[in-house]
Amino acid sequence: MSLLAELFPASLKRLELRNCGKLEFSELNQNVLLTSLPLQIFLNLSHLNISDWENLECVSFELKSLPCHMNTLLPELESLWIANCPGIKSFPEGAMPPSLRSLAIRNCKKLLRSPSLATMDMLTDLDIIGPYDGVKSFPEEGLVLLPPSLTSLYLESLQSFETLDCNGLLQQLTIANCPKLENMGGERLPASLIKLQIWNCPLLEERCKTKHPHIWPKISHITGIHVEDRWIS
Repeated sequence: MSLLAELFPASLKRLELRNCGKLEFSELNQNVLLTSLPLQIFLNLSHLNISDWENLECVSFELKSLPCHMNTLLPELESLWIANCPGIKSFPEGAMPPSLRSLAIRNCKKLLRSPSLATMDMLTDLDIIGPYDGVKSFPEEGLVLLPPSLTSLYLESLQSFETLDCNGLLQQLTIANCPKLENMGGERLPASLIKLQIWNCPLLEERCKTKHPHIWPKISHITGIHVEDRWIS
């Protein structure tokens, strides 16, 4: 039986481990520095958070990619949070869990450029959180498209972010802490959008408040536009 099987029940539904750079299991005969996290024993796991593991080398895989065939490895997974893991550069080969609805990527720049992100047509919620220096547009031109199934998109702390181009069936879009963002790509944001929230994006905020001709025609169809501390109509 594996170490994790001894520590956690196979029926575990939520696993959240953070800041575990020096995690040890002192109750064992000898201390074990956790560098590997096998997940295949948790068939009922629905929420997984992987973040801030300086010494983690693999999660049933080398930490340059997520495990292959996660649809069978974690068939009940509904939400996945990946943060501060700069070595991860791709999503798994084979299908992602069909139950996956929410994905959050924080400070994993290589993973942002994974072309397989666009194929996750089961996702409804996507959070992209920086810092991401050097990323001037999202999705980056020629690299990644957004899954067409998305209804909620959250973007935060893209310091060099200048242009946003999104389509599909988005209903809610939140943009925060993007000081250089001032433009939206295309003719207008998706017709399905009913709520747009903008926080701490001074250039874009000013254009929205003054109904700038380069911005207002692209967002005027949205029912709820909230900029910093007020609604705009």
